[in-house]
Amino acid sequence: MVFTPTKECGYHASCSDPFEAMERAKASWAERRAVRQEWDIVKSTARDLLTARQRFDVRIEDLVASPLCSLGIEGFRCAIGMQRVTRIPGWLAALLMKVEPQMVFVIHAAMKRHTATRELAQGAQLPA
Repeated sequence: MVFTPTKECGYHASCSDPFEAMERAKASWAERRAVRQEWDIVKSTARDLLTARQRFDVRIEDLVASPLCSLGIEGFRCAIGMQRVTRIPGWLAALLMKVEPQMVFVIHAAMKRHTATRELAQGAQLPA
């Protein structure tokens, strides 16, 4: 567990090397700061998911791509009984965000994946 005086919560590092744990924690905290810069966009997307103005799934790879620690992710999945679930609808993720605010990081990762996939598909449809 990595703690810093400026953070109220720690980072659960799964590695045994303390220097590697610190590097992972610093990288995670930096990525979280970057997501917080887009907080309004993610909250708007979550609202759109709840009202069906946008539709996309949140996958297990979005959890892994988020800046959350792996032990925290697994603990949360077990606590809500979703340890075997690998995909949920976006509206459900947005609803879970009301219970667990850190879901914003997972929705952000899913939003990035969905946008990249959509742009790739649109690029493939352009005539040569």
